[in-house]
Amino acid sequence: MAKANEPKKAGAATQGVEVIAKADVFYRAGHQWGQNPTVVPLSDLTEEQLQELRDEPLLIVRKVEIKPEEVPGAA
Repeated sequence: MAKANEPKKAGAATQGVEVIAKADVFYRAGHQWGQNPTVVPLSDLTEEQLQELRDEPLLIVRKVEIKPEEVPGAA
C-alpha cells in the first residue's frame, strides 16, 4: 500500500493545466500562483475555476498531460 505522500502509479496520463503568474504572488480561483510553474489536474478544478484562470491576463495557462508517476495520489 502506498503512503499518502508517495506518488502512486496510474495507467494513463491525466489532463491538467500549468499555471504561471506574471507577478510574484497572485490569487485566483481559490489558489495561490507564483512565477514558478504549478501543474494542477483538471479534476481538481471546476469549470468556473478553469475559466477564471484562462480569462485572467496576469496568468499564463496552458494544457498539459501529467504522466502517471507525476500525479500525487494516483493509483
